[in-house]
Amino acid sequence: MKRKIKVSVKRTSKIGRVKKIVLKHKTSAKRAVPPASKRTAKKSQLLDELKKISNAMIEEDLTTLIRNARILSHNREVLNSVSRRTSAGEGRKNYERNVQIEEAADLSYFLINFYNHQNFFSREEMRKIVKMCHASADKTAAAAQLFNWFKYERSDVIKNTGLYSAKDPILGIFYDLVINKYSVKS
Repeated sequence: MKRKIKVSVKRTSKIGRVKKIVLKHKTSAKRAVPPASKRTAKKSQLLDELKKISNAMIEEDLTTLIRNARILSHNREVLNSVSRRTSAGEGRKNYERNVQIEEAADLSYFLINFYNHQNFFSREEMRKIVKMCHASADKTAAAAQLFNWFKYERSDVIKNTGLYSAKDPILGIFYDLVINKYSVKS
């Protein structure tokens, strides 16, 4: 059982004066995650407190607070991105060669499954993909074009599947599947 230390700050006088720090040892294995309603209530309470405090701040303090908030937000996004890519990377071991293309009966849309993550593509997007694959000199060139197209036109595919670069082996497998299954209409 890990020992946790709880730190709380008690104000002994008005703002800007001495603060008293109280340390408490807590021996609990894990804290339960509060239900969503309590989390949103807590967040609302914290936002209200932040609004009250910000009214007393000067411009320089607000600038620092905003800069730090942006840093925290960016760091949270990076951590979430890393965890998604890590989980996608773990899934790759089992789904390395699993690329599937499912077509709608009327061919109006396509579902492409990379690393066990399904992605929706319109008919026009699928036509662009087929043209890119057939116009490429080889698998490596096609992988580079596909990755760049996903990056700039369909970044959700990269986020969902955790594609890390144009050298990702799934792109070559996808290229082979597209070349063998589809042709370019003139």
